[in-house]
Amino acid sequence: MAGKIINKNSAGKEMQNLVEVMQKLREKKGCPWDRKQTHKTLIKYALEETYELFDAIESGNDNDIVEELGDILLQIVFHAQIASEQKRFDVADVIRGIVNKLVERHPHVFGNVKVKDAEEVIANWERIKLANGKKRTKDRFSGIPYILPALLTTFRIVEKSGKENFSQKEIEAKIRKASEKKLNPAELILNSALLLSLRKKNPEEILRKANRKIMLKLNLAEKKEEEKNESRSKKTSAR
Repeated sequence: MAGKIINKNSAGKEMQNLVEVMQKLREKKGCPWDRKQTHKTLIKYALEETYELFDAIESGNDNDIVEELGDILLQIVFHAQIASEQKRFDVADVIRGIVNKLVERHPHVFGNVKVKDAEEVIANWERIKLANGKKRTKDRFSGIPYILPALLTTFRIVEKSGKENFSQKEIEAKIRKASEKKLNPAELILNSALLLSLRKKNPEEILRKANRKIMLKLNLAEKKEEEKNESRSKKTSAR
């Protein structure tokens, strides 16, 4: 799909400008707040900016998306600058690392591997990732952050392990048992999330949208109640 043509020189120049601004902010005569930050103190901001990007994407507002992507890019450059000052790594190492990963994980584009569909691409990605992970004594689930929202974690477990490792009939049976009060709440939530994941539905997204619908419904009901009360108040005052 064709998109906006990217000027490589312009993109590189703007990235360099950002790196230089961050370097200046971290200098002795720079910003006291920026100089005070560490990897750990910045964690909450990375998480917050990520969720703000979610909101911007769902709103469909390009200006908001650009702003939030910029905030996330700032976090990347910020962490890289802190590490650079400690002579551990810099932003060039970060960029080089992701470029190498993308090339390695897409052998059907940069190599001679043939794939028939997107599912096979994902399978190859996980296979290559697992092969590299074994060198670092990691299992296939090691790439799932512990702090990831629980429902999204379930979705990623199914995605990484493959739906052939789960029986949809057994899961549906467990959910039916819940109506007979033979299943604890945690099992009900887990199996509902597993069932949605097997159907390639992200339970986190579904629940987030459902939460928004509930909030809109409750807000509407509250507004109607306020209007009724206001109307009653006016009628009472008119008597």
